[in-house]
Amino acid sequence: MPGPGTTEEALKWIQESVEAGRFRTAIHFDQRLQERKFDMFDVFKAIASPTGIEPYAKGICAHGGTGWRVFGLDVDGERRLAVGVEAFLDKHKRRVLCCTVIDLEKES
Repeated sequence: MPGPGTTEEALKWIQESVEAGRFRTAIHFDQRLQERKFDMFDVFKAIASPTGIEPYAKGICAHGGTGWRVFGLDVDGERRLAVGVEAFLDKHKRRVLCCTVIDLEKES
């Protein structure tokens, strides 16, 4: 099983993996986090209380998983963001790679 196939399954997979600490961040993610002035608390908030999720397969799946974009608000509830992730199976454990973060206020 490469990764979750439905939005419901993906959200559960992503939330459980992040909550259990089974996630990593890509260099690109770290760069965008700093550039777009978000922090990991914003990312955790968006994933824990999302406003939506959709498939996201813009070449981010380096581990044979499936790509997703999780939408949410920052910790202050003022800025909208999307977190691009790959959900994948690694040694029989569900994991997440945080690939990018998008400032939706600037994307509109």
